[in-house]
Amino acid sequence: MALYRSDAFVLLSAIVFGRPGQSLYYMQSVDIVQALRPLHEDFHLLRCGLYITELIDVATHEREPAPELFALFHQSLEQLSQTADPVLLLRLFELHLLMATGYTPQLLYCARCTSDLQPHACTFSPRFGGLLCSACAATTRQTFTVSPEAIAYLRRAMEGEAAVLPLTPLAAAAQWDLEQLLHAHLTFCLGRELKSYAFLHL
Repeated sequence: MALYRSDAFVLLSAIVFGRPGQSLYYMQSVDIVQALRPLHEDFHLLRCGLYITELIDVATHEREPAPELFALFHQSLEQLSQTADPVLLLRLFELHLLMATGYTPQLLYCARCTSDLQPHACTFSPRFGGLLCSACAATTRQTFTVSPEAIAYLRRAMEGEAAVLPLTPLAAAAQWDLEQLLHAHLTFCLGRELKSYAFLHL
């Protein structure tokens, strides 16, 4: 009996055998297709990669193919090893993961009453999963304010067809708003905090 161990951030091509309902599979052969070494050599990139990996793990189900999510996962890890702004890449990954799993944040109309948003609407509710009009914002608890720059960036990203869009500069304050919005939305959808999120901020 052979025991195989693969390191994180290594893309493998494997031939396995098993029967439906089996808890174990037999591996006949395995080849390394791609090894993303920069993610092992840089501690910050390693933390980002582990966070992406945990998000994919909780968003998928064992033995259920998810080709769209795998493509997003693979492309994001590749870009992570090349980008000059890994933090912003994480935000785009979070957004596209939410979109692919049916939890797109509502930024086009009020997430609570579905009325049109005022041009200056900037109150986000994790509970309702989107921006609120001024009337709903005044009567909804546990909300926070997001900068117009962060909202505009998210709307542009949501309109793109690519899994991960080319990165464009974003001010530090707007990046923080972006992280706060997406993290709050993800945490509410998942019902728990990810262990690797705290590791990101060490």
